[in-house]
Amino acid sequence: MHVQQILFLLAAAITTLTEALNGDSFECNTARVRIVTGLQETRTNTNNIADAETKQTANAGINQAANAINSIAVAVFSGETTPADARDITEAGLEITQAALQGVIRVSVC
Repeated sequence: MHVQQILFLLAAAITTLTEALNGDSFECNTARVRIVTGLQETRTNTNNIADAETKQTANAGINQAANAINSIAVAVFSGETTPADARDITEAGLEITQAALQGVIRVSVC
């Protein structure tokens, strides 16, 4: 998969995160599943990036987002309110990954 496709998946995950922040409804839980699926696909594809630093940074962002999503899932399945800071941490992880991958596009285009 090309970096552009990875960025598309990541952008979709960020959009989905925004949707997920709007409440704890069925739609919100569906959005969370889409985020997890998008992260899994992004992780699989970032492992094909040759540049070690870019791969490491992208995967660090994915790990940060995944850990925060895990804490959200634990809250959802235990009937608790999802922690607001986990949402912020998820968003920050997605942004780290996006920034790392955008660097790949800038270098490859030049």
